[in-house]
Amino acid sequence: MLLAGFRLFFLAIQILYAIGGRALPPAFEILGWLLSGLLLAFFLKRDRALYGLRTPQDYGLLILLAWPIVVPYHFFDTRGRFGWRQFFVFVGVYGGSYVLVAAMYVAITMLLQ
Repeated sequence: MLLAGFRLFFLAIQILYAIGGRALPPAFEILGWLLSGLLLAFFLKRDRALYGLRTPQDYGLLILLAWPIVVPYHFFDTRGRFGWRQFFVFVGVYGGSYVLVAAMYVAITMLLQ
């Protein structure tokens, strides 16, 4: 839930900059990438602990650099064949944040015209 909230906040800031016709500061983009990666790493480490699985030492860095591969692996490793359900929930939340923000962008630009 915290990850979804952060994604929505970060994407809403991007919309405000896009409406103003300005580019995001590079430091903000790097900070957003880093914080979303750290939140994802925290979630996955906590989830592995709940299932009683050990976490490799550099698991956080691996998640940060290769999350499109590590996240599906994590879901199937912890939940077996039922990992599809959790994977689709994750993809829905991640993709849904973009859809919601796109709807916000359209609504705001229509109100400003």
